[in-house]
Amino acid sequence: MAIDVDHEINKSTYIQLDLSGIIYRIVDGSVPNITIKDIQKHEGFSLYGSNELGSQGVLLYSSKDNPSTQTVPIPFITDYRFISVTASGELEGANIILHSIDYIICDTNPSIPIISL
Repeated sequence: MAIDVDHEINKSTYIQLDLSGIIYRIVDGSVPNITIKDIQKHEGFSLYGSNELGSQGVLLYSSKDNPSTQTVPIPFITDYRFISVTASGELEGANIILHSIDYIICDTNPSIPIISL
């Protein structure tokens, strides 16, 4: 993010991920995980779901004062085409890094079941 001094996702910006290419390939019963990094004291992150490009959407998950790296399940991933990630927390300059989304997909090659974005 060019607007942030650390080039990270901050409270006034968000990253919107179009997950339409993977939603229907996720193995039934599996729950994808999202990993957020560089969470400092009094910082956190929020996840939003939307079916409209450019709309941050509905708040689905919010955290604060987490360890530097946090991985959380995102069972709601199949309800929305887009997932948005933004920084949250008490600090005005809060910022974070989206590290990965891990999920299991239907695949004919079972030796490679985990995919990271």
